Amino acid sequence: MFEDCIKCGFCQENCFIENAGFESLTSFISGDSLNKDVIWVCANCWLCQENCPQGINIMEGKYAWQRQLEPPEAIEIGTANIIDCGFCLPISLDLIEARIDQGLDKFDLVGQEIIAFLLD
Repeated sequence: MFEDCIKCGFCQENCFIENAGFESLTSFISGDSLNKDVIWVCANCWLCQENCPQGINIMEGKYAWQRQLEPPEAIEIGTANIIDCGFCLPISLDLIEARIDQGLDKFDLVGQEIIAFLLD
């Protein structure tokens, strides 16, 4: 898939995650990172692919790698949180009450039946 990559760096230059100072999928593609966990660090904006002068289908490669590799623990925790409360970060009734105490709006947690429906 990435045989045609000429390591020009356009994917990294156009990645806002990289521009924010973090390694991303583009770090792995360019060879700047050997950490396979960065394959999961992608905002899915497609700017890397849109700006690739070689026309490489970077997103297809990313999805293929993600199907082959075990996700890092943080991804598994985020998925478990989504299944549990509907949000990637853990949201509890205590947090909702703390928000209200700070003058923020109350919001309802996503029901388990809705989450199950969406994940099926």
